[in-house]
Amino acid sequence: MIGLANVASLTLALAAPALAAPLLSFEFEETTPFDGYSAFMKENFDFLSQQSCMAQGSETPFAAVWIRAAFHDIGTFDPSAPFTSGADGSLKNEFGRPANAGLDGHTIDDMGFQDRAGMSDMSKADVTALGALATVRACGGPVVRWFPGREDVEGIDDGAEDPDGLLPSPSDSYELVQKKFRRMGLTKLDMLTVVSGSHGIG
Repeated sequence: MIGLANVASLTLALAAPALAAPLLSFEFEETTPFDGYSAFMKENFDFLSQQSCMAQGSETPFAAVWIRAAFHDIGTFDPSAPFTSGADGSLKNEFGRPANAGLDGHTIDDMGFQDRAGMSDMSKADVTALGALATVRACGGPVVRWFPGREDVEGIDDGAEDPDGLLPSPSDSYELVQKKFRRMGLTKLDMLTVVSGSHGIG
């Protein structure tokens, strides 16, 4: 599953972590100081392992929702802006945007993974990123080493959003799509990897 491996790597590259935190590989051990994160990962993994990783007819698999949600949260990254956006959980307040059509019917919170894992205080940014990595593993990709500690956008519970128009759109020209990926620090090869790898599961 080369596509999924590359998508996972790019997810990590864009989702800048708290670098002082210990590195986690999520082998579901019960003895680490981050049992809650491991439990959350396992709740997702167990659920996704019972689902299809590929589209079934007109239905979008939950795995594809996780991958798309992560990219749509991360893909607003803009290092030149006063607030760099990116992996900050703001997607929670952006489901009404046309670019996020199809995600609004899949409210991650409703699945209860956080509550069952005892991680109700986990940031939305970590939830979204970690759910995508659980998807990569459950769908045959690698175990991805991961840092916890992404902070949510300031004012997330009051409706704070990242700027609109930063995500690549099907209506964008090829040149504009390239420009948006370059803004995120990604190459043309990265762009092709994200598009082909992520859409390979729905």
